Amino acid sequence: MASTLGTLRSLEIQPTPYTGEGSAPKLLRIGAWNLERCKYPEASVALLQEASVDISLVSEMDCGMARSGNINTTRFVAQRLGAGYAFAVEFVELGLGNDQEMALFKGRMNSHGYHGNAIM
Repeated sequence: MASTLGTLRSLEIQPTPYTGEGSAPKLLRIGAWNLERCKYPEASVALLQEASVDISLVSEMDCGMARSGNINTTRFVAQRLGAGYAFAVEFVELGLGNDQEMALFKGRMNSHGYHGNAIM
């Protein structure tokens, strides 16, 4: 059944527009971070800006989950960072999340229920 869900075999990609200015850096600063569903996207943006990385490898990103405001958290963070991104769904969350999240968001619905990983 999962193989019939195109979502599980697709990427959402938004490249950063190439301006034609500058050259490739000789060194890249790469950071990896588990954002734990990215329930606090504004704070996540601030921390990623503070880390001053060139490439962010982020895991546990929600897309359309009530617990994170039913937004595409990867798109939200990347837009505020002025970054391109690629997001892949790891699984579809059929519920509202863990026990605490189910209690906090009782009565709400997920618009998509996607949970995955991204590179920005």
